[in-house]
Amino acid sequence: MKLTYIQQSGSPPVGDGGDQYTGLDRFGRVIDQRWIKESSGADLERVEYGFDRASNRVWRDNTVADALAAKQDEFYTYDGLNQLLTLQRGTLNSGKTGISGTPTWEEDFTFALRATGTTTSIRKTEQPPSTNLGPTTRSTRWRQSVGPVH
Repeated sequence: MKLTYIQQSGSPPVGDGGDQYTGLDRFGRVIDQRWIKESSGADLERVEYGFDRASNRVWRDNTVADALAAKQDEFYTYDGLNQLLTLQRGTLNSGKTGISGTPTWEEDFTFALRATGTTTSIRKTEQPPSTNLGPTTRSTRWRQSVGPVH
């Protein structure tokens, strides 16, 4: 088994950056991560990623899991400060603009900010698949002290 970002047979001739590294885009971000069985060349795991103009990951497409109907794709949304708002897991729609149907997993994030714009806490609410327990909430608080600037 090996991890590769280099063009494999049957792949497009050049990557987004115009070279053999089809797993990286022109900005060096991972867009196609492949774990290959060396003896056969078959994908053991293959995950493709999409980004917005601010380099936030917008979607994650697990192509091997898709073939098994495992619903392990992810879709992310962000606020105006590029902070993660939601993570949904399921099957991406054909345009990769969201999860089709009801997500199998969802996490919602809420950020509390000071007037200076620094984060004081993050609240994460999780919706696990098919439980009657309802959502769970986890909060994390930071204490940050800033000394004088020299």
